[in-house]
Amino acid sequence: MKCVGAGGEGYDCNKRNVAAVTTDHIRTAMQPAALGLTCREALMVFSQNETLALQRRVAELEARLARWEPVARGVHSFPDMKTYFDERDRASDYIKAWIDANVKGCPVSLYFVHKVCDLYELETFMKCVVLRLVGSEALCKTVAALCVNVVYAACEAAFSVARGEWCTNPARVRAVVYAAIDEFVFDYLDSIEATTYPPVDDVNELMQFFEDREERQNET
Repeated sequence: MKCVGAGGEGYDCNKRNVAAVTTDHIRTAMQPAALGLTCREALMVFSQNETLALQRRVAELEARLARWEPVARGVHSFPDMKTYFDERDRASDYIKAWIDANVKGCPVSLYFVHKVCDLYELETFMKCVVLRLVGSEALCKTVAALCVNVVYAACEAAFSVARGEWCTNPARVRAVVYAAIDEFVFDYLDSIEATTYPPVDDVNELMQFFEDREERQNET
C-alpha cells in the first residue's frame, strides 16, 4: 500500500518505511515560519515555561519542608515586637546593601540570570540573613534555596515583560531582585511562624508603633 507524504513522495505503509520521512521534512516543519513563532515569541514561551517550572519547584520545596523539616512555633522568640521589627529592618538593610554591591546589569545579547546576580553567592548570603532571624541552620538553608528560585523567576519575568531592555539598566535589575527577596522572605517566615514575639494588647500602642516605624522608614 502506497501512501503520500507531505512532500508528495510515496512510501510503504505496511512496511512502515520511516526512511521516506527525511531530515529535510523535519527541518522544514520546524522552521519558525511553519510554527508561527518569531524568535522573541519563542523566548517568551520558554521564559513562561521556566517560570511555571520554578513555581512547581517552590511548591515541592515547601512540601518537603513541611514534611521533613517541620518548624516548631517560635523557632526564635524575640522579647518584644520592637526588637523583632528592628531586627527585621536591619536584615532588610543588609539585603539591600548586598544587592547594591553585587547585582548589576548586562547587555541583552549576554543576558542570563547569573550575569546580573550570582545566585550561588546570593544563596550563601541569604543563609546568613535568615539564620540571624530564626536561629535554625536547617531552616535557613531551605529558605535561602527558595529565595534563589524566587529571584530567578522574577528576573526571567522582568526580562520577558520588558523584552530584554530591562537587564541593561542596573537600577531596575536591583529593584526587581530586592523586591522579590524582601517581599518573599519575611512573608514566608511569618507564614510558618518561624519567629514570634509577645502579643501587644493595647491597640493604640500598636498603631503608634507602626506609625513611628513608617515615619522612620520615610526619613531614610
